[in-house]
Order: sequence, then C-alpha cells, then structure tokens
Amino acid sequence: MARTAAPDPHGTTPVHDAAPVNHAEEVGPLPRRGRAPEPPPAPRGSSGFHVPEAACFREVFGVAPVPEEGCEHVEVLELVVDEHDVLCFSYDVIFGSFMVRWLRDDDEILSVYREGARGIRIEDGVREKYIVVHFELGGHEGSLSIRVYPDVSVSDRLMDT
Repeated sequence: MARTAAPDPHGTTPVHDAAPVNHAEEVGPLPRRGRAPEPPPAPRGSSGFHVPEAACFREVFGVAPVPEEGCEHVEVLELVVDEHDVLCFSYDVIFGSFMVRWLRDDDEILSVYREGARGIRIEDGVREKYIVVHFELGGHEGSLSIRVYPDVSVSDRLMDT
C-alpha cells in the first residue's frame, strides 16, 4: 500500500459530516472544534455506524479508506504523518468496531480497539487534523480522538451513562 504524507493544514476549519454507510440519508452538520461535542446521530440502516464519504478523507488526509482484501465491510486507512509515525486505521461498517495502531519507525507505540462504534468524524482545523470515533456499548459511551497533524496524539474518553 502506498504511503502518503498528511498535507499541510488548510486556512479553514471545516468539519466533515458523517453519512450512513448505506449512503441512503444525509446527517446534519457536526460541531466545529472548540464547541462541546454532540452525540452521534441516531442509527440509520442496519448497522447504525456512520462514516464520512471517502472524498472527505481524501480531501483532508490525501488518501481514502480502501476495503480490506477479502472483507469488503472492513475499511482500512493508512496515514503517514512524518518520516517516523504512521497511523493505521480500520473499521468494520457492519459490526461497528474500530481499531487504530500507531507505529513509530515500525515499532507499535499504541493499539486501541473499540466495539460499539457509532460514528467517525473528521475535524480539519487551521493547525490540527483529527479523526474522532464515538462509541457506545454496555451502558458506557465515549470518544477516541486521534490528532493526526501536526503530530500524533490520542485521547480516549469513556463515560458511564
């Protein structure tokens, strides 16, 4: 798989809307960075897992997710952040699971797996770019916020409901 470095930040702060995987309905705009996060939209379709269109990933990160070989409902996205750091994302649009691996010089720094994913949001700021995953499972909800640019950072929030 070809590796592409994350592009320089844009002069605007768009937040890319999530859309149902089946693309049957549009989801309203999500909050911009700096405002309190809103819960993900109610489930639509069979899985209730919402992800931005591939074009949104391509616009912000220069690459789009691709189906995993032999498993079309799992999508994979590999982002080269700099000469040392690589983020490998995968998510299952049917079972609502998400995994991120952070590699530095091919050594695994962090691996996080979550089930109960409800949606993925891309935040494209002037100085920072994020992928945020909302999840809910077994009376717990939370979010996993992965800063991709200018450097990698991961924040994992879990709250009881």
